[in-house]
Amino acid sequence: MAITRSDIEETRATAVRSNRKITLRDVDGSGSRDLPVRGLTLIVGPTGDGRWVYAYRKRGKDNKGKRHPQKWVRIGGVEETPIDTARKEVRLLKEMVASGRDPLAEKEVAEREEAARRAEEALMNLSLVDAIERYLAQKTCRPSSLASERMQLILSARDIGIEDARINSITKRHVMDLIDQHRSKPATARQRYGALNRLYKWLLARDMVTSNPCAHIDRLPAPPPPRTWKPSALELQALWQAADAIGGTRGRFLKAMILLPLRLSEMAGLEPCEVSCGQVTLSGKRTKNGDDFSLPIPRAYLCLFDPDTDARVFQLARRGSFNARKGFSGQVRKVSGVERFHFHSLRKLFVSELAEHDIGDPDLADSLLNHRQSETRYGVRAAYLQARRRRRKTEVMEAWANLVAYAVEHGSWPRESETLPENVVWFDHG
Repeated sequence: MAITRSDIEETRATAVRSNRKITLRDVDGSGSRDLPVRGLTLIVGPTGDGRWVYAYRKRGKDNKGKRHPQKWVRIGGVEETPIDTARKEVRLLKEMVASGRDPLAEKEVAEREEAARRAEEALMNLSLVDAIERYLAQKTCRPSSLASERMQLILSARDIGIEDARINSITKRHVMDLIDQHRSKPATARQRYGALNRLYKWLLARDMVTSNPCAHIDRLPAPPPPRTWKPSALELQALWQAADAIGGTRGRFLKAMILLPLRLSEMAGLEPCEVSCGQVTLSGKRTKNGDDFSLPIPRAYLCLFDPDTDARVFQLARRGSFNARKGFSGQVRKVSGVERFHFHSLRKLFVSELAEHDIGDPDLADSLLNHRQSETRYGVRAAYLQARRRRRKTEVMEAWANLVAYAVEHGSWPRESETLPENVVWFDHG
C-alpha cells in the first residue's frame, strides 16, 4: 500500500500530539491506487514538519568484506515536494545505486562545489569598501602607517565616484581619472595610487580579481621635490623664544624637539620608563624602522624630560595619544613668526649644522636620526659592527646643545663668527 495525502496529515497530527518523531515507509501507506516505491520514507518530527528521504546501501562490499552501511538521502520537504515527485526522484536514485554509484557522496560533492562556487562569486563581487577592510585586517605595520593606509584607500574609493563600487568593476580608466583629479598635487596622486595598487596586488594574489587596474599606468606624476628648508640661526632663536611664550607642556616639548632629533610621534609618545640614565631609549615597536634606538640627552636639559604623568613625559592631549600635529605646528608658526616651520625641519637642521661645524662624522650624525641605511652603507659591516658608540654620541649631543644655546643667544651660528666661542667643542675625526 502507498502513502496517501491523508496518511501524511494523520502522521503529522500524531507526531505533534505525541511529541515524538514518526517514520512511515511508502509501502506501509493506506493507498491502493498508487504503486509504492520501496525505500521511500516519510519522517515527521514533533513539530509536524516532515521530509522525504531514501534509504539505500551502496552495491558491493567494503575493504573488510562487509556490506556498506545504510545511507539516507534527503529528497525534500513534505510541503514543497509532492509524493509523486518524491517517488520519481527515488526511482532515479535507485538507478544510480544499481549502476554502482553513491548518490549521497555525489550529492555532498555537488553541494561542496556549489558552496565553493558561490563563495568565489561572492569574493569576485566583493564591494571595494569590504575589500579594503579585509586587506587592512591582515596588514601588519605600525598603527600610524595602518591609519594612513586606511585614509588613502577610503579617500581613493570616494574619489573614484562609483556608488557601492565592486572590486572587479574598477578599471584602468578609473585609476587614471583618480590620478588626474590630483594632478596638481603630485604627492596626493602618488599616495592614492600607491595605496590602491597595494590593495589590488593583494587581491590579485588571492584570485579575488582577474587583473590589477593599477598595472601599466605610465602617466604617474613625478614625485614632488623633497622639502629642504631648515631654520636659520635667527629663526631657531625665534622658535626657542616661542617655546618660552607658549609655555607649559607644549613649550617644553618644542624645546625638546629642537635639542633631540626624534620624530614627532616618537617624542609625543614618550613614556617615563623610556627616559633613564641620561638618555631616551625606544624599542623597535616605537621606531619607524623597527630597530631599538637610544639617544643621549644633553645634561643641561634633563629637566625638560621630567614626566607630566605616569603615562607620558609630554601629556599633549587631555586624554590618549597626541593627534593635533597641524594645530600645534600652526601655533608655533603664529607665535614665532617662522611661517615655513614644520617639526621635521628640525631633524634636517640637526644633521646639517653638525656637518657645517665639522662636528662628529656623517655616519654618526645619521645614526642619531635613527636612519637604518647609515648602519648598512658598507654592506655586511652592520652584521659585525655592534658597537653603540655611546661616548661619541654623548659628545656630539652635548656639542649640539652648545650650538643651540649659542644660536638662541646670538641669533647666528658659531661658524658665522670669526672666532670660535668657548662653549662649542670641535672634534677631530680624521
